Amino acid sequence: MNRPTILLSARSLTTMIAAMLVMFLLGAVYAYGILLPAIMTTFHWRNAEAILPQSVLLFVYAIGMGLGGVLQDRIGPTRIAMFGSILFGLGLLFAGRATTLLGFTVSYGILGGIGFGCAYVSAVTAAMRSFPHRRGLAAGLVVGAFGIGSAVWAPLAQHVLDTRGWQEILSIYGAIALIALPFLSLGIRPPRAVQLISDGNLATSGMTLGESLRTPIFWVIFLAYLCVTSAGLMWLNHYKLFGISQGMTAAYASWLVAITAIGSGTGRVGIGGLSDSLGRFRSLIGATLIGMVLFILLAFGLPHLGIFVVAGFVGIVFGAWLALYGPTATDLFGMKAAGAIYGALYLSYGFGGLLGPTLGGYLAEHHHGSYRLAFFTAALLCLLGTILFGVAQRLERFVFRHPPAREEEYPLE
Repeated sequence: MNRPTILLSARSLTTMIAAMLVMFLLGAVYAYGILLPAIMTTFHWRNAEAILPQSVLLFVYAIGMGLGGVLQDRIGPTRIAMFGSILFGLGLLFAGRATTLLGFTVSYGILGGIGFGCAYVSAVTAAMRSFPHRRGLAAGLVVGAFGIGSAVWAPLAQHVLDTRGWQEILSIYGAIALIALPFLSLGIRPPRAVQLISDGNLATSGMTLGESLRTPIFWVIFLAYLCVTSAGLMWLNHYKLFGISQGMTAAYASWLVAITAIGSGTGRVGIGGLSDSLGRFRSLIGATLIGMVLFILLAFGLPHLGIFVVAGFVGIVFGAWLALYGPTATDLFGMKAAGAIYGALYLSYGFGGLLGPTLGGYLAEHHHGSYRLAFFTAALLCLLGTILFGVAQRLERFVFRHPPAREEEYPLE
């Protein structure tokens, strides 16, 4: 097969920049870990209750990614990104005015989650389509911007929490999202042209969503990601409370959010780009083994400086997992239904968002505020994830193999 010619265009670069800015603003959702203690105080909720809206958002946004992925394959990423942006902004605004757990969960978790997922999948898929030979790097840059956003929005929330209050912070973030995100979504556009094959016809290949769901490797990867995202999201939603349990002040513990986010952005870009040459499963296995060791270290106990160092590396590992969702799916199943398949695989993140934070809160609550058992559980989940990624690697090599980007659609002007 002839290798197609790729010409970078202003359209591709605009899509990448717009997608990164959209993801940067979406990073505001990780301010929830900063707001969690204040929310618990306001409503007199327990840990497991207060984490419910965030857990629901993490689950529902994965559903939103699946829905948005199917729709953006049909009507384009621009409209779906705009639709998601509006829902996300409204969800944050309504959450800032909620007075009950049900109202908070519906507005922040369900409305915000669907919008978040639609905007997320449109941004990442459009970027991968625009840079098909460097899909790992493209996905890493876009989700890396999400990590950088969390490094900005979370400390900012902590800085103004005492003067503004968590309700006003959510309302302000919602207003910013409602104004800026739809405008930026106009720049998220699919590539204009396709590969020209040798006989001069236009070609698209790859699996449909239904075909991918009938392959064993899809479900092995799904279960692997369910394990590792449960572990990662356990940390991401409890790091401030964990820091406080270790004797840190609330303000000092909030810097765990920033350190984790910086590590996450680094991992998304660095390991996402590295995976283009090293391989997706080698990168996933290596990152997951490192994650297992990190959670064991946290379980055994570390001084404050050690906790901050580990937080940065946990962020790198988590960033690697997120960056490689899309590239792994498109390597195996092609880009014909890239958005739909990416969204379906991302449902594992949603289930992880329900399991990990809730399990972490439950284990800490029933062990007198200690996160030791929670982190041992996270390490076990990483071990299971490593095994499953290894199984998927063997399946890819010996049972199922769909050629990666070479015969897919390419931007060409």
